[in-house]
Amino acid sequence: MDTAPATRPLGEAAARPIAIALFVGLALVLAPFTLVVAPPLQDMPNHLARIAILAAIGAVPDLARFYAIEWVAIPNLALDLVAPPLARIVGVDLAGTLFVVAALVLVATGPIAIQRARHGTVGLAPLLGLVIAHNEILAIGLVNYQFGVGLALFGVAAWLALDRRPFLRAAIGFAFAVATYFCHVMAAGLFGLAIAAIELGRLVERRDGRALAPFLGRLWPAVAAFAALPLLFALSPSAGLGREAGVMWTVLGKEIGPVIALRAYEGPAEWVVWAGLAGLAGLALARRAIRIDPTTTILLGLAVVAYMAAPRAIFDGWLVDQRLPHGMLVLLLGFARVEVPGARPARLVLAAILALVAVRAADVAMNWRAIDQTTRAFRAAIEPLPRGTTIGVLLADAPKRSILADATLHLAGHAVVTRSALVSSLFAERGKQVVHVRPPWTTRVHPGDIWPPTLAEFEAGAYPFTRDWPASMGAIVVLHETGAPRAPLPGWTLAGAGAGFAIWRR
Repeated sequence: MDTAPATRPLGEAAARPIAIALFVGLALVLAPFTLVVAPPLQDMPNHLARIAILAAIGAVPDLARFYAIEWVAIPNLALDLVAPPLARIVGVDLAGTLFVVAALVLVATGPIAIQRARHGTVGLAPLLGLVIAHNEILAIGLVNYQFGVGLALFGVAAWLALDRRPFLRAAIGFAFAVATYFCHVMAAGLFGLAIAAIELGRLVERRDGRALAPFLGRLWPAVAAFAALPLLFALSPSAGLGREAGVMWTVLGKEIGPVIALRAYEGPAEWVVWAGLAGLAGLALARRAIRIDPTTTILLGLAVVAYMAAPRAIFDGWLVDQRLPHGMLVLLLGFARVEVPGARPARLVLAAILALVAVRAADVAMNWRAIDQTTRAFRAAIEPLPRGTTIGVLLADAPKRSILADATLHLAGHAVVTRSALVSSLFAERGKQVVHVRPPWTTRVHPGDIWPPTLAEFEAGAYPFTRDWPASMGAIVVLHETGAPRAPLPGWTLAGAGAGFAIWRR
């Protein structure tokens, strides 16, 4: 017979089931990585290309001919700092994979660390983060932001654990604030949002007007923790980006943020996961199992205000606001408590959570396997190209749009990794990356963060940077081909083709 109190959370007394569920859940989340050559995320080929350049530019003349490195304090450096040294040991593909794995593990376990630091035990709510560890933000390839969210979560846990040690709290908070900033400015914002909620929550929980004085005294560690960020931002070239267009804010699309926080790919599996999450949430609400304290309420309120206030684009970067809900959600999972009456029902909930994790992981594995087949076919098709070749990138005239199709949008970046090639669509914009394209190639690559031109736009000369491609490019890659490949230029021959791509040579 279970003698536990009726409202006891599944905590220290049931630490073993929680630990087992966490281990099994993480194994399921990470299983898709074993099936692919590298995580097939939309931006990942460009990330791998940057790793290859940073790791080997001094030893590979072709890379040095096309690219240059300028280290500046931009809020987008996590991958650039961590992965290239690792790539010299284990290779580019595995270095990129390990970075993404680390980001996923940090985000999945961060809510558990927060709940342990805040409540002393771990309940069921943080384990829901395993269900949404794979999401569309990851599928897009925003891995620096994801890594920064993971660091922010552990920074919040450290802040809570060091409540009575203000000097150490300020020092550790400073380290996490700077680290999250260099991952992504919005990750640093998420960390700051949580710290503000914690300190405001303490003031509200005391319900004593005289608590204002000690509250103000407690502010100095928070001020010290974030003191360096304004200076870092002022010194960053990112601050000068987008000044002509300014900050773009729109309410249109705000509803998409929560969707892409919960969705990974399209298909029947998504309906199963969403229905399961809705069922668990409905059951928790019906049984009044969710416990939300004033700090969590304040955090939720601040998150909603911050999300509505956040711009869609800033510093010439997009999806600024739409990437926030996932970080906010996993942060809230660390603060919220779900109390299940009795060990047996709690274990049933754990089993349901793991079932949803398994469904999501299986769906991701299936989609990753399909994308990986295209990746492997593309790498095989470019193998005959000479090292140091130059590649222009185009899209088919009517590119198919979907999460799965967009996963191959930057497929040509693999040519940098395997052929030391110049690729016209590589991320190499000043103020956003530390890798730049050298002259005279700067006038022959995509200016800024734009989609590759379509084949029809190329033929019409719509973009000046493509006009000398017939003479300067050794190959042209056309992506998202769904019909018979069409030559981009008269006399060019088909050098290779696969699902969604065609390679043409002079």
